[in-house]
Amino acid sequence: METPDELIVFIVDATQDGVWGGLLKRGAAWSIIRREGVLPADAPPLGRTIETDLAEYGFALLRAALALKERAGESEIGRKGFEFAANAFEALVRNGTPDSVTRSFYRTVAAAAYHLAGFSAIAFSLFGDRAGGFNESPAETALVLLMLRDLDGLRRHVRARLTDDSLSDDGLWFALEQHHIDTDQAIAEILSSTVCRALAYYDFALQTGQAALVVEAIALLDAGLALAANAGVVPAWWLLRLCRNMIDDLWAHSLHVNLPHDPPPGGEEKYPDLRRLFLGSLYARKNAEVELWPSQREAARRSSDLTDDLVVALPTSAGKTRVAELATLMTLVSSGPRAKSGMLTTRIVGADRALVPQ
Repeated sequence: METPDELIVFIVDATQDGVWGGLLKRGAAWSIIRREGVLPADAPPLGRTIETDLAEYGFALLRAALALKERAGESEIGRKGFEFAANAFEALVRNGTPDSVTRSFYRTVAAAAYHLAGFSAIAFSLFGDRAGGFNESPAETALVLLMLRDLDGLRRHVRARLTDDSLSDDGLWFALEQHHIDTDQAIAEILSSTVCRALAYYDFALQTGQAALVVEAIALLDAGLALAANAGVVPAWWLLRLCRNMIDDLWAHSLHVNLPHDPPPGGEEKYPDLRRLFLGSLYARKNAEVELWPSQREAARRSSDLTDDLVVALPTSAGKTRVAELATLMTLVSSGPRAKSGMLTTRIVGADRALVPQ
């Protein structure tokens, strides 16, 4: 087992410009010029084994980045590892063979790696053509819906899965006895249901703010990882591990964790109800907005401090409005001088809108 320092050295070496003969640049070119997996006749030589090389490179970097995150927490080096791994898997998917058996899996892995790198918008964009030719497994569908923040769709998906009698313990045992499925198929179904059950716990944690439900979800995924490793079900093992890290990451950056539980001065009576209403309204949106983006985190932390005057300058769609909402929430419940004056001194500056003192 490598130490964090050894993992850092590996990731730094593997993300140097030109590594593996400029593999990522060749992979990007290869993915752009091909059509439905076929290169044009006049395509430049990009390497006979480029597809295998991209997969090996992507999985090697993804393994190292996950191990570093699990042992040492988030880091810039780890995020760079996730980003470069995602680049490799995206190249394998873009303009690929429509009926490839690995296409949906690679796309889900690419999106999850982008997500863990802090590029959730890129992850979101990978699913623009989701209805066109991707044959997702049940576990992949659950992860995709989480990354799209379609929590209504996720809830429907996991409910259908977990209430299907044919997929219960008794149902799978009956199918095995009748030779309708083999042991490998039964294990695959169990692992898919494990992902769905864990995400059902996580969804309820987002509804209620109960951190114990996240602990339960991670325990389920850990049990699934052990089963997948013992059974040698490699794709499911990757999906379970990515799901575990995504849950851990999303919860750490969720508003349940980052929005103060203690009320500002004078807000002891109103704050608990307004905080609950605010979080509930974000959860209930068509695309739930339940966590802080990297661009928002420092500003959001400061916006909840009534003693801090803050100027936020971010590009369009980088999250200024959420910061303003947090500042507004804290101001509404406070009986301090800033609330009494009717002034909101946090100023949000950007190309699209500004929140200024009234």
